[in-house]
Amino acid sequence: MREKEKTPSPENVRVEEELSSCPRCGYETGFHVAFRRRVRDLVVFLVCPSCSTRFSAGEWNFPTGEPRPYDPEIDDAPCDCRALCTSFYFILSSSDDP
Repeated sequence: MREKEKTPSPENVRVEEELSSCPRCGYETGFHVAFRRRVRDLVVFLVCPSCSTRFSAGEWNFPTGEPRPYDPEIDDAPCDCRALCTSFYFILSSSDDP
Protein backbone atom coordinates (compact mmCIF):
# COMPACT_ATOMS: atom_id res chain seq x y z
CA MET A 1 0.00 0.00 0.00
CA ARG A 2 1.30 3.44 -0.92
CA GLU A 3 1.98 5.93 1.87
CA LYS A 4 -0.10 9.06 1.84
CA GLU A 5 2.05 12.13 1.17
CA LYS A 6 1.73 14.88 3.74
CA THR A 7 0.66 18.16 2.20
CA PRO A 8 2.72 21.21 3.11
CA SER A 9 1.39 23.72 5.61
CA PRO A 10 -0.20 26.77 4.00
CA GLU A 11 1.89 29.91 3.71
CA ASN A 12 0.51 32.86 5.65
CA VAL A 13 -0.37 35.76 3.38
CA ARG A 14 -1.48 39.24 4.37
CA VAL A 15 -4.54 40.57 2.58
CA GLU A 16 -4.29 44.30 1.95
CA GLU A 17 -7.55 45.05 0.11
CA GLU A 18 -8.15 41.94 -1.99
CA LEU A 19 -6.47 38.60 -2.58
CA SER A 20 -7.34 37.29 -6.04
CA SER A 21 -3.84 36.83 -7.55
CA CYS A 22 -1.30 34.27 -6.41
CA PRO A 23 1.61 35.97 -4.61
CA ARG A 24 3.90 33.09 -5.69
CA CYS A 25 3.26 32.70 -9.45
CA GLY A 26 1.01 35.66 -10.33
CA TYR A 27 -2.01 33.60 -11.48
CA GLU A 28 -4.81 36.20 -11.61
CA THR A 29 -8.11 34.32 -11.64
CA GLY A 30 -8.61 33.43 -7.97
CA PHE A 31 -8.09 30.34 -5.85
CA HIS A 32 -9.56 26.97 -5.05
CA VAL A 33 -10.77 26.50 -1.46
CA ALA A 34 -9.62 23.48 0.55
CA PHE A 35 -10.37 22.18 4.04
CA ARG A 36 -8.20 20.47 6.64
CA ARG A 37 -9.70 18.72 9.67
CA ARG A 38 -8.38 19.89 13.05
CA VAL A 39 -10.18 17.97 15.82
CA ARG A 40 -13.80 19.21 15.50
CA ASP A 41 -13.05 22.17 13.21
CA LEU A 42 -12.43 22.49 9.51
CA VAL A 43 -9.61 24.91 8.71
CA VAL A 44 -10.10 26.71 5.40
CA PHE A 45 -7.18 27.60 3.15
CA LEU A 46 -6.64 28.71 -0.43
CA VAL A 47 -4.89 26.74 -3.18
CA CYS A 48 -3.52 28.34 -6.35
CA PRO A 49 -4.89 26.41 -9.37
CA SER A 50 -1.71 27.17 -11.32
CA CYS A 51 1.24 26.45 -8.97
CA SER A 52 -0.67 24.52 -6.23
CA THR A 53 0.78 26.68 -3.44
CA ARG A 54 -1.43 26.73 -0.35
CA PHE A 55 -2.17 29.98 1.47
CA SER A 56 -3.75 30.93 4.77
CA ALA A 57 -5.28 34.37 5.18
CA GLY A 58 -5.64 34.19 8.97
CA GLU A 59 -7.97 32.19 11.20
CA TRP A 60 -10.74 30.83 9.00
CA ASN A 61 -12.39 27.84 10.71
CA PHE A 62 -15.79 26.16 10.66
CA PRO A 63 -17.19 23.62 13.12
CA THR A 64 -17.65 20.15 11.63
CA GLY A 65 -21.16 19.87 13.08
CA GLU A 66 -20.21 16.70 14.93
CA PRO A 67 -21.42 16.44 18.51
CA ARG A 68 -18.85 16.85 21.24
CA PRO A 69 -17.62 13.67 22.94
CA TYR A 70 -19.54 12.37 25.96
CA ASP A 71 -18.35 14.03 29.19
CA PRO A 72 -19.69 12.41 32.39
CA GLU A 73 -19.00 15.56 34.44
CA ILE A 74 -21.34 17.57 32.21
CA ASP A 75 -23.76 14.96 30.87
CA ASP A 76 -24.41 13.15 34.17
CA ALA A 77 -24.45 16.23 36.41
CA PRO A 78 -27.61 16.68 38.48
CA CYS A 79 -29.91 19.47 37.39
CA ASP A 80 -29.65 22.34 39.86
CA CYS A 81 -32.01 24.59 37.95
CA ARG A 82 -35.18 23.52 39.80
CA ALA A 83 -36.43 27.10 40.31
CA LEU A 84 -35.89 27.98 36.67
CA CYS A 85 -37.50 24.77 35.44
CA THR A 86 -40.50 25.28 37.78
CA SER A 87 -40.95 28.89 36.61
CA PHE A 88 -40.74 27.86 32.97
CA TYR A 89 -43.30 25.08 33.53
CA PHE A 90 -45.66 27.55 35.27
CA ILE A 91 -45.42 30.00 32.36
CA LEU A 92 -46.16 27.27 29.81
CA SER A 93 -49.02 25.74 31.77
CA SER A 94 -50.73 29.11 32.39
CA SER A 95 -50.67 30.12 28.74
CA ASP A 96 -54.05 30.95 27.14
CA ASP A 97 -53.10 29.22 23.88
CA PRO A 98 -54.99 25.97 23.26
